Amino acid sequence: MSSQRHQYLKELGADICFDCKDPNVVSLIKQATHGDLTYAFDCFSELDSTEQVCAALTGKDWQLVTVLPFIGAELPSHIKEHQVLMYTIFGIERNLFGQFYGQRQQDK
Repeated sequence: MSSQRHQYLKELGADICFDCKDPNVVSLIKQATHGDLTYAFDCFSELDSTEQVCAALTGKDWQLVTVLPFIGAELPSHIKEHQVLMYTIFGIERNLFGQFYGQRQQDK
């Protein structure tokens, strides 16, 4: 997240915020997590952000949540991706990013 929003994020409860444009952001995340980061949520899910998140993950059984569904092929094979697509909560079938998303009762 850009540093402009850090104060707001801390007001919402964030303990630590990182500037994604900082060239040392991966090292800073690893330092803050003491090299033990297994789970991550990439709220931006563009190539650069996903690469940064993957590089920051350490530990075992790495898990990554993304908000854009088409990046899975770009992830390292040892990272399990989970996709969150908020459009499905409305109970309407969607064709997005070249993929069909049907109605799912568990998303309502």
